[in-house]
Amino acid sequence: MLGLGALGIGVACVLGGLVKGLTHHRRGGQKLKRWAILVALFTMLMSVAMLQNASATVTSVTSIVTTIGTFLIQWLPWGAMILYALGVGQNLITRQQA
Repeated sequence: MLGLGALGIGVACVLGGLVKGLTHHRRGGQKLKRWAILVALFTMLMSVAMLQNASATVTSVTSIVTTIGTFLIQWLPWGAMILYALGVGQNLITRQQA
């Protein structure tokens, strides 16, 4: 799961860099891409926490993380990809800044 998430983030970063390089945008979809990276990092951290909780003794904190994580871990990677795609799209449709 972690490897697949890292691969998806890497592909999105490369494509976004190519679009930015071709269109020479300085501020295009920068905010959306930052949010996407933060969501992706949170997804990876939650995956690691859930992996560690699987082998740990069950406490109230680990059960809360596991309960929330099992729901969020399915949707957070999609959210990161959508935010990054919106940032790339914004780079494509906005005018170049001098």
